[in-house]
Amino acid sequence: MNRTMWDDDMSAVTPDAEVFYKTDFLWTTSEANDTKNITIKNNQIQNVGEQLGCKEYLPHFKNQADWQKQFGIKWGKFVSRKMKYDPKALLSPGQRIFTPSGIN
Repeated sequence: MNRTMWDDDMSAVTPDAEVFYKTDFLWTTSEANDTKNITIKNNQIQNVGEQLGCKEYLPHFKNQADWQKQFGIKWGKFVSRKMKYDPKALLSPGQRIFTPSGIN
């Protein structure tokens, strides 16, 4: 993807490089309950990606600090928009970014 095609005012986080790549993995298995091996493969890929400076999108972070790290310098803009458009955190109950009682 070309960075010039992305608007820096968007909440989406993009790399600083002029050209960046997006990849997806769709795992299949012949065994019905082989989630353990798929999870191990995902973790291995994620570890290599972190070493290369990659970011995971649609991640499943467990706390707000991890989300802050993901958004980096755009965190303040994200919080500001969240307070404006979803002050009761009704739109993100499962992401563990904000509590339902309000913005942290």
